[in-house]
Amino acid sequence: MQELNDYLYLVRISYKASRFTLFSFLIGIFILQFALDINFHFMVYASIIIYIITSYVFSFLLYMVRSTQETENQVLFHSFLNIIYCTIIARYVGTTEWVGGIFYIFDIIYANIILPRRKGMILTGFAFIAFSALEFMEYYNVIPHYTFVNANIFVLKNSAYRLTYLFAIGMVYFLSAYASGLFTGVLKNKAKQLRHANEKLKELTRQKVDFVAYVAHELKDPLAATLSNIENIYDGILGQVNEKQKASLDSGKRALLRLGRMVTDLLEVSKIEAGKLKLKAEEINTVSLVNEVLDSIKVLAENKKITLRKSIQPHVANFWGDKDRMFECLFNLVDNAIKYSPTSSIVDITVSETQDKLRFTVEDRSAGIEPENIEKLFTKYERLIEGKQTGTGLGLVITKDLVELHKGHIWVESELGKGSKFIFAIPKDFRKLEQF
Repeated sequence: MQELNDYLYLVRISYKASRFTLFSFLIGIFILQFALDINFHFMVYASIIIYIITSYVFSFLLYMVRSTQETENQVLFHSFLNIIYCTIIARYVGTTEWVGGIFYIFDIIYANIILPRRKGMILTGFAFIAFSALEFMEYYNVIPHYTFVNANIFVLKNSAYRLTYLFAIGMVYFLSAYASGLFTGVLKNKAKQLRHANEKLKELTRQKVDFVAYVAHELKDPLAATLSNIENIYDGILGQVNEKQKASLDSGKRALLRLGRMVTDLLEVSKIEAGKLKLKAEEINTVSLVNEVLDSIKVLAENKKITLRKSIQPHVANFWGDKDRMFECLFNLVDNAIKYSPTSSIVDITVSETQDKLRFTVEDRSAGIEPENIEKLFTKYERLIEGKQTGTGLGLVITKDLVELHKGHIWVESELGKGSKFIFAIPKDFRKLEQF
């Protein structure tokens, strides 16, 4: 399917290029007619206009094709029609006397770029035969020669000149066809190699995602069982435990909880990458969402004596999205702000709205981020600030993916020594942008 889409894109580009060429020629003959007082036959204008209209019609018909073969047949038929139009144009611009054969070149090149080599050469041969037939019919007076300049009758009646001209035109036609076909063949071969490499890379990525998801999933049950056993020992269910032992058990419990969060993050990323994460559409109360996040994280803030300040635009609208995922997005940003803010500082959470979007801003008083490092923030397993902070480095990656699944976008504004702002904007109703 992708190969057909790529081919259709190439055909549409070629059609646009041919229309541009004809529009340019149409403007050119208008200028010649009025600037040099040259009278072109109305058939020249008629042929060009029909040529352009036909191009638009065939461009529309491309939407109905279902295979590469159908597209090739349509292009070949369209190209034959174009050769006929070019023959009419050449007939009424003086044929040999005004290098009328040049009009075929563009269609020959376009056709040999789009079509397979054999079909391209067949069309090239048809163009040469059409122009040769026109030349011979004029030479033997089967049809009258039409001229708009003072032609040299001796030259026009000279058979050696006509044959030499036809030979030269034929060489130009077939060399143009060969060169464009050869060049296109190289490009198509490279594109095929790239497509194959891309498919292989996708498969390797899928295998990696499946492997990570499998390992993470298999770790969940042993972790839960180990944590449960530690809690039982800590609570004295299996016998009396002294304070020193409790301290050791508490340290192990925190390590297991941290490992559990890592496993959860890995599973989340794997689901998103595999396209298996489905959003639930529900109406979300914006104020309640912010309050729930702050209530859930206030203990972490209190441990660092950080003040959480919220500023919500009055009468802010509710919005539609997946509440659990939106909670996760905002929680990750506030958690990140607390993690990298100095003790006894402030973290601001601001909510504002526009006509169709809500904007959430989390501002910290951290050391700030170097401009060249901002893009790395949303890279997997990347942590720009060394220290005792824990985690997988996946929090911002997950947040970015979840925001984009809601058809929103996220960005960072930071100033060294003053802090950073993490901002995301989402539509109030993303159901209008994506069918569930």
